[in-house]
Amino acid sequence: MNFKSKIPLILTLLFISTAHASWFSGNSSPNPLIDAHKAFLDGNFKDVAANIKRLYESESGEVAIQNGMELLEKTYLEVGKNGIPVNWTLPNEIKKLNIDIGRRQLPDQVDYSFKVLGRSSTTHKIIKNLTITDFSGNVILDKKSGAGDWWTSSKQGEEEEFELASYDMKKPQKEGLYFINARFSNGTEWRAWFILSGQLSSDSPAMSSPSVGETFRTQNPTLEWEDFRSPEYKTYERRTLWLGVSELGPYKQVFSLWRGYPNVETAVINKNLKDGKYRIILNYTEKRNFGGIVLGRASTTIRPFFVDATY
Repeated sequence: MNFKSKIPLILTLLFISTAHASWFSGNSSPNPLIDAHKAFLDGNFKDVAANIKRLYESESGEVAIQNGMELLEKTYLEVGKNGIPVNWTLPNEIKKLNIDIGRRQLPDQVDYSFKVLGRSSTTHKIIKNLTITDFSGNVILDKKSGAGDWWTSSKQGEEEEFELASYDMKKPQKEGLYFINARFSNGTEWRAWFILSGQLSSDSPAMSSPSVGETFRTQNPTLEWEDFRSPEYKTYERRTLWLGVSELGPYKQVFSLWRGYPNVETAVINKNLKDGKYRIILNYTEKRNFGGIVLGRASTTIRPFFVDATY
């Protein structure tokens, strides 16, 4: 940690500790914000996150919460790709777990999504229930009660994949403290917590081809877009690109492209498209780690287009 990055935090800590000096006499003060700042200066980043959790649970005021969230963002800068350390681990039943907040730009509006997705250790059938609640106890997603859409892959070799998501949301999921709980078919349960911070994108990828409703006079259109980074992107975050093209009425995917380290801005659809209406989905996701969970900031643009190559 460089000294320059400490300066605003040192000033904050000096101000708080001057007013509440007696609170440092024990191992833990009655004020979790003080403990979070002290842990940051000590390089104890696991305790930074734990004390911000305490901050929410102690029903601290809005100013204290905002300060704590700003401190968490500074902690991300210090830990970089390693992510925020926490006092829990993924259960043996889950190999990978992602939680994404998505912003989707449609031709005439913007909507949002919130989803948990991952891979189990055997098949998705091991997961009997999966629930996410906020720090007030409100249920956000719940497999058993139908709060969110539960999806599993039907393809051979992908039996481990699962997703629980809410789509078409008019407002994005709020930042803050959340709890995730899973119950498995072997009778075990797992509970963990995470903090959403800086996860919402304020923009979506720009596309130059197709324009909205454009008609291509070829069966193999060329798609063009910009290599996107959201205004919220941080240099330590990993980026992925997924592009999909599907027929409409009924839905059928006809082309897809994925890049783990994207640097492409064009693609030629290598399958001859028949005349009709299509939709392109262009998605960039920026990822950071919170313990064993990968938090994603997803930015999506959707464009309808037509193919009429029979002229």
